[in-house]
Amino acid sequence: MSRTRRAVPFLLLLSVTVFLFNSPRAQAASPAAYDFPVPSRLVMTVRETAGIGRSQEVVRSGVPLARSLNVLDTSRLAVLDASGAPVPAEFRVLARWNAGRSAAAPIQWLMVAFPATVGPRSAANYRLITDGSVANPLPIRPLTLTQNGNAFTVDTGAAVFRFGAGSGALFDEVVLDNGTRLIGGGAMTMRVNGANGSHSTTRRAWIEQSGPLSAV
Repeated sequence: MSRTRRAVPFLLLLSVTVFLFNSPRAQAASPAAYDFPVPSRLVMTVRETAGIGRSQEVVRSGVPLARSLNVLDTSRLAVLDASGAPVPAEFRVLARWNAGRSAAAPIQWLMVAFPATVGPRSAANYRLITDGSVANPLPIRPLTLTQNGNAFTVDTGAAVFRFGAGSGALFDEVVLDNGTRLIGGGAMTMRVNGANGSHSTTRRAWIEQSGPLSAV
């Protein structure tokens, strides 16, 4: 195993589906250069599949954008919940139409992260706004990620995770916001189909990207 990757925060068993809706008005406004209508709204449906109610848990998903939207940067983007209230969101450009990462080309794929609330085995709709009509609010307590040599500290607001200082431990320490210490060191072990396994050391850890809601 050449490397160990950790993503913070962890959120499993939630899926996001993106629907593009068109309106006659949007079709009429479409540039002649495009042979398909401009979507007037992008609805992201979050589905919970584990039977556990989720409250303000961060989901991340890739979202495709039509070239005809001509979204060049993330400054005009926002996410609304089902009631129409804006929720804090994090955006990262993954690809641009026929231009690699050139900022002069429209965004083709976007990574969107936002806190979602959804009942057990239920679905909740969120809406991606692309026209700058809604401001993207900041989270009440942004996630922070700091690095000191090989040691990393992630503060999510609900807990502080420290790892990397001890190469033989998955986490050096996990402390809740109220000061309760959940973890203090420990070996990296796993159990798959009744068999125990382990990974003796972490060879390397690094930050790929970090934002106010998530980090990898």
